[in-house]
Amino acid sequence: MTKQVKIQLRSDTAQPDISHALDLLSQGFTALSLRQSHEAAVAFYEAGSPREDIIGIEAMVGSAIACLQANEDEEAVAFALSALSLITGDANEARALGQTYLDLDKPQYAAVFLRVALAMLPDDTDVMYCLANALLDSKDYEEGLTIARRAVECNPQDGHANATLGRALVLNNKHEEAMEPLERAIGLLDDKRWPLLQLALCLDRCGRWEEAHRKYEEAAAAGAPKALTDLGIAQILLHTGQIHESKALVERVLQRQDAQDALEAEHAEELSRPDAEPRVYQLKISLKDARPPIWRRVLVDSSEPLGILHYTIQAAMGWEDDHLHHFTVNGIDYTSPEFIDDAPDPFGRLDEWAITLDEAVPKAKNRFTYTYDYGDDWRHNILVEKIMPFEPGMKLPICTGGARACPPEDVGGVWGYLHFLLAISDSSHEEHDQWLEWIGGSFDPERFDPEDVNRRLSLRWRDAQRQVSEDGQED
Repeated sequence: MTKQVKIQLRSDTAQPDISHALDLLSQGFTALSLRQSHEAAVAFYEAGSPREDIIGIEAMVGSAIACLQANEDEEAVAFALSALSLITGDANEARALGQTYLDLDKPQYAAVFLRVALAMLPDDTDVMYCLANALLDSKDYEEGLTIARRAVECNPQDGHANATLGRALVLNNKHEEAMEPLERAIGLLDDKRWPLLQLALCLDRCGRWEEAHRKYEEAAAAGAPKALTDLGIAQILLHTGQIHESKALVERVLQRQDAQDALEAEHAEELSRPDAEPRVYQLKISLKDARPPIWRRVLVDSSEPLGILHYTIQAAMGWEDDHLHHFTVNGIDYTSPEFIDDAPDPFGRLDEWAITLDEAVPKAKNRFTYTYDYGDDWRHNILVEKIMPFEPGMKLPICTGGARACPPEDVGGVWGYLHFLLAISDSSHEEHDQWLEWIGGSFDPERFDPEDVNRRLSLRWRDAQRQVSEDGQED
C-alpha cells in the first residue's frame, strides 16, 4: 500500500505560526518524494500563504515542483517566478537553480527555473540550449526543438546550440534536417564526439551508408565510445547485406565489453597498491535540501582516504568539526575509527581511513553522501564531476567554486536554518534580537569567499596530516 501524507490544515485564514509552517513544509516535501502532488500542493499553500519570507519562498519552490509532477507547467513557472521575485529577481539565481537540478538528473525541475531565466534573459543562447536539453531529457521533444531552433537563430555560430538543435531534430525523427546543424557543430566545437555520432546516425537513416561508415570512424578517432561506433557500423553492414560481418562485429563488441568489465575489476585492485599513480578528482559538494543551493567545488587527490576527505569537506563548507559524521558509499557507511567501539561494528560501519577515494568511487559521475551532525542532520550530496591526471606542482586540495555561506553550527538543520534566516531578516520578529546575539551580531547568507575557503583548507589540511602522523606513531 502506498504511504499517504496526512496534511494538518489550519482552521482559519490566518498565517500559521513558524513552527506549524515548518511542519507543513516538511509534510509537503515528504509528499513530493512520494509523488503525491495534490497533497504536497495543499501543504505548501497552507505553509506559505500569504508569507513573503523564506518560508514563503520554500513553499513556492515546492509548489512549482508539485505542479511539474501534475504536468501543470504554466503554473509551475508562475510559482518559480514568484519565488525568484522574493529571492533576488536575478536571472543568475534562476540559472543556478536550473543547473543544480540538471546536476541532480531532474530535467523537469531544471526546466522550470531555466524557463524563468530565459524570461529574464530572452537573448541568452546558453540558457536556451540548456533549457532545450532539459526539455529533451524530459522527453518533451517538440518544445525542446522549438527552443533549440531559437538558440541557433539567436547565435548561428554557437557550437553547443547547433549540437543541441541537431540532437532535437534527431529525437523528432527529422534526420535529414539535423545534418546541417550537426555539421556546423562539428566545425565549431573542440569536442566533436557526439555531433559526429549523431551525424553518422542521420546519414545511416537517410540511406547514405558509405558516408555514415566514415563518420562513425571519425567519431571513434575523436574519442567516442568504441562500442557505440562499432554497433553503428554493424547496423550499416546489416543494411548492405553483410550479415555475417555484422554479426561478427557485434560479437566482438560484446567480447570487448566482457574484457572491459574484467579490466575495470583488475584496475580497481591496482588502485589499492602503494605505487598506484594518483589522480585528481573534481568533486561538487552540495548541501541537500538547501534552497537556494549551497555548494562547493573542490579538487582533491584521489589516492587519499575518506578520512582526509572529511577534513576537506569540513573546511570547504565551513563547518567546525564539532559533531559525528559518516560517509555512505553504495549503501555502506564509513566513519572515524574512534566511533567504532566493536569489531565488527554492530551498525555495519567501516573505517574511513581504510579506503581511498578512488577505491570508493572509481569512476566519473559516481555519487556518494556525507552526513554531519546527527542532530541537525546535514546531508551532503557529492558528485565526482571529473577525473584528471595529476600534474607536478599541483597544490591540493583547492576550492575552485561555490555558492553561499555555510549555515551556523547547531542552528537546527535545514528547517532550523530557515527559521534563523527569517528571524534575523525581520526586525519585528519576536526572536530577532535573540538570534542576532547568538550569531554575534550579523550573518550574510549570500557570502562565499574562495580565498577564505582555501585558507581554511590549508589549515585543516595540516590538521589531517597531523592526524595521519599521530596514527602512524601509535601503530
